Amino acid sequence: MTPGSSWSPHRDAPGDLWLSTKGNGLFRSTNGGWSFAKVASCEALYTLGFGAAANGASYLSVYQVATVRGVTGVYRSDDAATTWRRINDDQHQRGWIGQAITGTPAFPAWCTWPPTAGASSSGSPPDTPV
Repeated sequence: MTPGSSWSPHRDAPGDLWLSTKGNGLFRSTNGGWSFAKVASCEALYTLGFGAAANGASYLSVYQVATVRGVTGVYRSDDAATTWRRINDDQHQRGWIGQAITGTPAFPAWCTWPPTAGASSSGSPPDTPV
């Protein structure tokens, strides 16, 4: 594991592991870490978290602070990281958003991340996937 990398296990799926490798992107294992596949939709990843599954989705929502299609921001995926929706914008950057992120366990489409100082920030996605 490279310095600065971090693991994020899926709470409801034993053996489903996500690996944030910062500038090298996102990797996923569905076999307990025996092998990993790079998630092509993510160019660079700074932090990763999970939240309640979106209405009608079978997998938890995945949240990340990452670079997707050349744009760094806060993103949510409702299809296990196949597509991403940006849930912040350039006019509303608060604190160092790459420190941590988590979805709410009870409310689909909501996540929080800590700012540098003050109250936490939260986001809800627009309708168009990235």
